[in-house]
Amino acid sequence: MERLKETWRGRKGSCLLSVAAVYWGITTVLMKHILFYMNSPTYLMLRFLSAAILVLAVYGKRLAGISLRTFMQGLVLGVLLIVPMELTVLGLNYTSASNSVFISQMSIVFVPVCISLLNKKVPSKNLLLSILITLTGLYVFSHGNGGSFNIGDGITFCSALLNTACIMTMNHFVRDGDAELLGALQIVIAAILSLAAGIFLYETPVLCRTSILIIILTGVIGTGIAYIVQAVGQKYSRAVTVPFIQMLTPVFGMIGAALIPDHNQATELITFHKSMGSIIILFGLAWYMLFENKIDTYKKFTPLEARRKHEENYTL
Repeated sequence: MERLKETWRGRKGSCLLSVAAVYWGITTVLMKHILFYMNSPTYLMLRFLSAAILVLAVYGKRLAGISLRTFMQGLVLGVLLIVPMELTVLGLNYTSASNSVFISQMSIVFVPVCISLLNKKVPSKNLLLSILITLTGLYVFSHGNGGSFNIGDGITFCSALLNTACIMTMNHFVRDGDAELLGALQIVIAAILSLAAGIFLYETPVLCRTSILIIILTGVIGTGIAYIVQAVGQKYSRAVTVPFIQMLTPVFGMIGAALIPDHNQATELITFHKSMGSIIILFGLAWYMLFENKIDTYKKFTPLEARRKHEENYTL
């Protein structure tokens, strides 16, 4: 019974993380389309402000009664959410989109490395193989556009490090905390920070049916709902599972770009290297989910050992 319960928790977490990753992937192209109507700082400000309005409407009373400890946790999570986003957008001004895609997903390496250092434990062979397969797919997906390492790559690399810190920190905080409340507070804090940044870089946006719809889809739903869904999903998942499932984002981003036209009614083609890269990425994800992301049976452990194994599975 205990084994079934833990297995269900893990599957629930993976499903919630997958829903968020798939939605972010499909709507990624909308963030490119909206730059026709406003600059990126203005968009990020409107995106998080619209999400914060929804969050405050739903969780306002609960947020008003939070403890100082919870507020500080939300503050840290909010900073770790908005800063990597700003850095990724900034990095795109100096590096190619393919380099940005590849480097920004490097948390799939950083998270297992951090966990190994914290636990003083070498990653399993299946985990290392999963990482190798997925990175190969990501490299093919980004068409292997390397070149010299420039300032844009460095900025994006810092973004990936901060995203790793966000994953690890969220998994630690939701272990004993309210995942929904932390996710909501994270969004509100990020909205305040994006407002502070947007004031200096604000550009009068072109508000029309298309731009407002994009803000609703990526802000209200893609931020106000999706980030809370991810926070709850992380409560029931191992930290190392998060970057693996986030690999669904570039794959479904490719699909979204092929289906959703821009203001000129143009869509992006699904190229051969992106198709092959996606297949390899999905194979690496499947390998991880089948052979690595499983809860060990508790029959062979004493109660104390079972508890220690439980904490290892869900906190790191």
